[in-house]
Amino acid sequence: MLILWCGTIITCIISYFSNGAFGLNSISGIPLFAVGVLTALWKSRKFIRMHPALIALLVSFIAVSLTMSFFPRFIPNLAHVLADYAVVATIIIIFSKWQPNIKIPALFSLITFDIYLVHFKVLTVMKEVTPTLPITIFIIATLLFSLSLYFLRTKLIKI
Repeated sequence: MLILWCGTIITCIISYFSNGAFGLNSISGIPLFAVGVLTALWKSRKFIRMHPALIALLVSFIAVSLTMSFFPRFIPNLAHVLADYAVVATIIIIFSKWQPNIKIPALFSLITFDIYLVHFKVLTVMKEVTPTLPITIFIIATLLFSLSLYFLRTKLIKI
């Protein structure tokens, strides 16, 4: 837990200073990965009152909101962060109360980690090339690079 917490903070700091214009906005989603890890740590997903990951989600929301309050455009940034965190909270609440049987194509379940790692890099490169590319190009590029990373990553793991 300590490594996860420290890694999240260090990743936020590095992301803030290395992402240029996206710096502040890039830190808002990083704690959500840690919340996902915490959510996965509990084998039983049926909680009477509240899933423990919701506490981590709330603490992360407060920390990110306080950080953003020192910068311009606080209200629009806060609205964006609130929407992201509300969606994640809804997902945690739904899946901690009910265990729906959702069929996801195996390929998507295999490359979700790679999509997580690739999507922001694709967005950053697209923004540098031209800010007016259609969303379909972003989705296709993200899927292609995610698949490439998946195949590279699995080959390296086998070695």
